[in-house]
Amino acid sequence: MATSTQEFKILVADDSPLYRKLVEETLGREQYVVCFAKNGRQASDLLAEHHPALVITDWEMPDLTGIELCGQIRGDRSSYTYIILLTSNADKDQIISGLAAGADDYLTKPFHSGELLARVAVGRRIVDLHREIQAKNRLLEELALTDPLTGLPNRRAVENWAMRQLSGAARHGFPFWVVMADLDAFKRVNDTYGHEAGDVVLKRFADVLRANTRTSNICGRIGGEEFVVVITHVEKPNIQIAIDRIRRELEAEEFNFEDGVPCRISARCFERPTSHCMQRNGPDVIALNLPKHSTRKGSEMLNAAEIRTLLITPDAWLVTNFTNISRELGIDAQRSGKTSGVPEELGRTKYEAVLVDFDNVPDTLSILTRVRASPANRNAVIFAVVSGTSREQALQQGANFVFERPLEPKEIRRVLYAAYDLMARERRRYFRCTAELPVLLTQASASTDLRCTTINISSNGMALSTPFPINPGEEVKIILFLQATGPVVRANGTVVWDDKHGKTGLRFQCSIQRDQGELESWLDSNFDQLLAHRQGDS
Repeated sequence: MATSTQEFKILVADDSPLYRKLVEETLGREQYVVCFAKNGRQASDLLAEHHPALVITDWEMPDLTGIELCGQIRGDRSSYTYIILLTSNADKDQIISGLAAGADDYLTKPFHSGELLARVAVGRRIVDLHREIQAKNRLLEELALTDPLTGLPNRRAVENWAMRQLSGAARHGFPFWVVMADLDAFKRVNDTYGHEAGDVVLKRFADVLRANTRTSNICGRIGGEEFVVVITHVEKPNIQIAIDRIRRELEAEEFNFEDGVPCRISARCFERPTSHCMQRNGPDVIALNLPKHSTRKGSEMLNAAEIRTLLITPDAWLVTNFTNISRELGIDAQRSGKTSGVPEELGRTKYEAVLVDFDNVPDTLSILTRVRASPANRNAVIFAVVSGTSREQALQQGANFVFERPLEPKEIRRVLYAAYDLMARERRRYFRCTAELPVLLTQASASTDLRCTTINISSNGMALSTPFPINPGEEVKIILFLQATGPVVRANGTVVWDDKHGKTGLRFQCSIQRDQGELESWLDSNFDQLLAHRQGDS
């Protein structure tokens, strides 16, 4: 890692104009970058300004001696500076004291120009070796703090950074959030497609985190499929925005593995507000699930904007008040017919939220495990009703919101209104809008376009009325007319199912981002209208 002479800075400090000139003429032969100081104080200022790699200093100067200058240089351990003492005193004891003070070499006056150049060359080699060692040490330190697969900071780096920030948060009182992310069913990706495919997923998710993390914050990989993002100086109402940004980016990622069938990866995130330490006792804990797009047939998808909540509790007062307050928001609250064991409703109905009474329902862990294992309900918002010490148990089992007894209607209303956006977003992800829209399909195997009509449509799937069957797995080009005179959406699709009776299901991806935006806006508008209609009816 040699440094060229043009990059090698030398500082010469001597109160004698004659010797400064002699040194200048000698070093001028090699074209070093040289600056001159007339005394020790000026040399000290030039050291701070230019950070020279080598210093040639006179021993005796009126204000700051060469020995004192050596001590100042050696006090700065940020980089290595090679020091040559110029002295007219050849006494061995003084030379020894000069080297002991921090000088690397010495040269007696009057000096031979060739000897000066040779000693400077030795100094340059030593400095270059120090720089190479420093560079390698920095690289080793970086490797020790970096996850080799994703390039993100590893657990040690995150902990080091977080501990410093925690001290600042405790001292100045700014918000400190720790967001944990865990990729869903990641083992299945490795088992099905191999570890190389798993590595692709990990690196892609790392890119999503990196792109959505400010330079003032940090994201890292803890190990396996677990990641963390530490966010500071963000108030509670805005932390959701940061999480949603990551969610949207992850939802947009599509992976194509060996079988050619595109799939999407989801992650589960847990965010914890911390004022002075990373503990699991924050009073406002929200656990958010980043969802995976459904791969079920279009005929099985839900077409309404109805938001459903399943109530698992024998408490009649709670059921009555929660149902009445839910009705204000157009939420359909349904009481489970079973309050012991896992309710059968979880296996046949999609719910946006599930309420579990931890005081009166046995084996809550089995119920919540079933909820999270259900393809339809795994992202449902979990409400827990607790008293006393069962709050921590509920949070550990995955509850998103906690009601503490004794209950009051105003508290139920406050929490339910706070959770409404999460429930609505969950319904929006599964939302298929029932609509009859004209579609043109172009098949690779056919010479003419196929005119079809949508039965329902979502962000990446649609059910169609078709004039004749289409083979599952066939790729098609899609032109979708959102309105009679409205925007046209172009997409590439794959036939997922066909019932052989005039109905076909497609999975698709828009050809350009603008078309995807048009479709999302159209779906959002219809979804919002349906929600508003339900709230108006209630």
